[in-house]
Amino acid sequence: MRRRNILRPSRPSRGNGSSASLRMPLILRISPLSSILAARGMTLANSWLRYVRTLSYLTTQQVVWRVWRRVRRAWVRNRAVTLPAPLPAFSSKTVQALEHYVTRWKYHTAPSTKSLAHGHLTLLSQAVDLKNDIPWQDAAYPMLWRYQLHTCEWMRHAPQEQWQRWMQDWIAKNPPHQGVGWDPYPLSLRLVYWSLCCAAARFDTPALRESLWRQIDALRADIEYDVRANHLWWNAVALVVAGQLLGHPACAQGLTLLENEVREQILPDGGHYERSPMYHAHMLEAGLIAYAALEERPEWLRAALLKMAGFLEGILHPDGDIPLFGDSVLGESVPPKALVALAREYCGAPVEKSTTYPHSGFYIFPALEGAAHVIAKAGVPGPSYQLGHTHGDVFSYEMSLHGQRFIVDAGTHGYAESPLRDYVRSARAHNTVSVEGREPLECWSAFRVGRRYAVRNVQFRASEGGITLSGEHDGYRPVIHRRVFQTDKDVLWVVDTVESPHACTAESYIHFHPEVSLEPDGDTWRARRGDSTLSVQTFGFDSAEIQRGQQSPAQGWYSPEFAVALPAPVLVLRTPRANRLSFHYALSCTRVGPETGGTLKW
Repeated sequence: MRRRNILRPSRPSRGNGSSASLRMPLILRISPLSSILAARGMTLANSWLRYVRTLSYLTTQQVVWRVWRRVRRAWVRNRAVTLPAPLPAFSSKTVQALEHYVTRWKYHTAPSTKSLAHGHLTLLSQAVDLKNDIPWQDAAYPMLWRYQLHTCEWMRHAPQEQWQRWMQDWIAKNPPHQGVGWDPYPLSLRLVYWSLCCAAARFDTPALRESLWRQIDALRADIEYDVRANHLWWNAVALVVAGQLLGHPACAQGLTLLENEVREQILPDGGHYERSPMYHAHMLEAGLIAYAALEERPEWLRAALLKMAGFLEGILHPDGDIPLFGDSVLGESVPPKALVALAREYCGAPVEKSTTYPHSGFYIFPALEGAAHVIAKAGVPGPSYQLGHTHGDVFSYEMSLHGQRFIVDAGTHGYAESPLRDYVRSARAHNTVSVEGREPLECWSAFRVGRRYAVRNVQFRASEGGITLSGEHDGYRPVIHRRVFQTDKDVLWVVDTVESPHACTAESYIHFHPEVSLEPDGDTWRARRGDSTLSVQTFGFDSAEIQRGQQSPAQGWYSPEFAVALPAPVLVLRTPRANRLSFHYALSCTRVGPETGGTLKW
């Protein structure tokens, strides 16, 4: 499959400006200065209101801690750190425990060679030669790339005789509190992965212990109570794991923090409250490493890990990997099956997987007489005070057909530096509906969200006659969007209703895997991937078209990995204009006749 990276948007053509002047509003041609000032005033007003909407959802603790962190950072940079003399050696029991974890991780996970090959490290499709200077401080690389570099997670996939040299190189070239390597998020992950490497390779030098002690102290002074969510989880796990290894008092602080975050972040059905399958997998492994490091393993952590493992196992596609809802890509975590196996070894049998996870908003059901596996998302977007990894994917779904991914989510191309960041978070990047070109979430910047939606009346019913999932949301208020999924023999119906106080139009999107060919066949669309064929029959739409690899506006891109963008067919269905819109489509492995319309039961 040909991959295409579009990290840099193409420059617009300058032209001679003649066509642009013909489209220029009359007021701008008459009074350019007044129009510019008016437009700037509107922009500033909208920007200010957007900030207000975003900030209104933050907790008081987040705002206060954000300010305090900035003040405290300046003080911490200049304070002298008192190190114990002598520095304690690594705990032999913790070394053995972490070494055992690495052994079991290797048993269940074939070490990835994707990022490390021929002496090169590849992150986000950008490679560096590890035989030369590692660009720890090179700001020319994207922030996400540098974060991944400084976490050092990639080290555990390399031969262990290289680990100590790379750790020494990092220590020499990253003085305390200088560069992104000392930001609390990559710092937390590095403390965890260095602890694993030190245990597995039995490294224990005074310089290494001193650096780890300084890193723990730096993290304790910069806990991310303002960001919260997965960042705070990693902060806690890092203090537990590295603190336990070094006998640092931070271990107790980390354990208390982790217990609090387990209560807050793990939902009753076992899902992580950010509703991102990729980050759920990250949180599960982090929790497992903390559990493995502890001498006294608390029951509250074991129970949480079992629920998390059961949830992860339950939402997987038949290919054994995660759906791409929210900020999710493939290959950025330990394979889900390996995580479930590790959880089973350390904690016992995971909670039995289910087909409904109402607290997380995930629903899994078979369709098309068992040939299709559907994962639908019908729940709240996430914790109101942290929606940084949330997309406008309300009532979206993914479908595997005969074990292969067929209808897909657009995935996640990247974060701040990605030209597709706005696209992948938008409704048009998911298998859902947009009304009047609006968004159900006011996503802006890389991780900000202003206005958001509320989901109501979600119901899931399973019977011998089929499965029905229904619900509604107000993301386009005052417009209400209602969606119903219904299986009926060998048909999956996707039924939408839009109620509006004024006439409006809507667009419905169906995203197909890049290997799917899509073409019209009379009043039906035929989608094929290998030996699998899916027919799409539409009802109540005014027009339909296929879009693939479109850049302005972006549409028809599939990003299963960071920094990868593959052109993929999207069926865009448009409705006529009306106050009440009712439209639907039928997915089937066989043609659906008009007479079957009467079998719908929504």
